[in-house]
Amino acid sequence: MNTKLSAHTPGPWNNQEFPSIDFKYSFCIDAADGQPIADIRGWHSGIDAANARLIAAAPCLLEALESLLDLAMTWKPDQIEDDSTLFNTRQAIAKAKG
Repeated sequence: MNTKLSAHTPGPWNNQEFPSIDFKYSFCIDAADGQPIADIRGWHSGIDAANARLIAAAPCLLEALESLLDLAMTWKPDQIEDDSTLFNTRQAIAKAKG
């Protein structure tokens, strides 16, 4: 497990559908301790459900990107430093961390 500090609520995050009066579809993303993270409410089942799954997966995705980047840098750092995939990975991590 990556032990780097982050400013977000620690994962795992859970995603569950819940009833809504105002919208056709509602999803709640909660932390493992029950702390609410986000609510997704809308009219498009597939899109709203996919958005909720992606948000709930965010802590795991960030941790995986950080671990893969650390691993990649141990292989041949002089040969992959300018790799566009690693550049995009670094950009995604920076975007997630603010």
